[in-house]
Amino acid sequence: ELWQRLKLLLHGLSDAMRLGKRLALVKAGMQRAMNIFLKDDVASNIFKMNQSELESKQRQIVEKMKASIDAYFHKFPSYISEAQYRTACKNGQEQREPSQITTLESYQPPAELSADECAVCKLPLFFAEAHLVE
Repeated sequence: ELWQRLKLLLHGLSDAMRLGKRLALVKAGMQRAMNIFLKDDVASNIFKMNQSELESKQRQIVEKMKASIDAYFHKFPSYISEAQYRTACKNGQEQREPSQITTLESYQPPAELSADECAVCKLPLFFAEAHLVE
């Protein structure tokens, strides 16, 4: 019985040693990958060869994302009401024409959404409920 217990103990130690060796290999591989990523290794020269191409793609992605974000927020309300817009104009804080301004009161949801489904249309109700004094 002692031999069986000793055998189990040794088996457990060998598993831990094998696992330790595997972890060391994973660590070395990760370090190599990070060296390549951080350009600390000769193998990272592939990035330098295509740097202008990568920068071009980066500019394209940034411009596409900017256009998407601008389109999303194009009609987003700037003011809660027309009165708030007029006050901002009087104080010199707003330079845009009224035709360029969308207020929360005048906001129309996108065609595919009803006012009940649109989060922006629900903002006045949300604010009213959030600031309700009981």
